[in-house]
Amino acid sequence: MDPAITFDSDGIVEGNSEQILINTAGSWDNQPNAVTSIPNFFLAAVYVRCNVDLATMEAANEAGRLATNGVLHMSDSEAEACEMWALKEFRFLNWPKFVDGIRYSFGMPHRMDRIIDKYKKHFI
Repeated sequence: MDPAITFDSDGIVEGNSEQILINTAGSWDNQPNAVTSIPNFFLAAVYVRCNVDLATMEAANEAGRLATNGVLHMSDSEAEACEMWALKEFRFLNWPKFVDGIRYSFGMPHRMDRIIDKYKKHFI
């Protein structure tokens, strides 16, 4: 059993002690590629560098496709490579991202920080 899951006399304790993986600012530089410089060593996990820079099942799925394509390429396989898709970002998000960039350049916190600080006791 995962040691992060705990029990009391009523059963499993709601929530668990496992920390959530969230990519932090600047972590992109430390993320490995799915295809490594070591022959026959490929990585397929949520922390692998891919188009989805967020710890999600979509990122893990893309990392798996990148690793699979690496295996196919290295083995000179004639099998069809896994299809890859570009990350689609919606244009309506451009304005909030622009405003956030300005706030950041002036050393101001993200607008959600106030909401998170107000309600974090409910989540942590």
